Amino acid sequence: MAAVQTAMLAGLPRMAAAIDKGADGTAAESNLAMQAGAFVNLLDAGRAQGIRTDLLEPVGALLERGVAAGLGAADLAALEPTAGGDG
Repeated sequence: MAAVQTAMLAGLPRMAAAIDKGADGTAAESNLAMQAGAFVNLLDAGRAQGIRTDLLEPVGALLERGVAAGLGAADLAALEPTAGGDG
């Protein structure tokens, strides 16, 4: 789990820069649909190891909202408008 979380965090500066530049997130290296599907496996693996997943579950919900909003082929940066924040 730690390796996956570390790898995900390493991409945050790139995503933040893309959002700051106004990128729409359509240039996906690994699209939201793939990530949403894989995220379920991450949560299941954590639970199987006895790790609480309540901190990660909102991330999964955010991925699912992005896919439901038609952003399945987009990058994580496309989620910014659906994150529920006010910018």
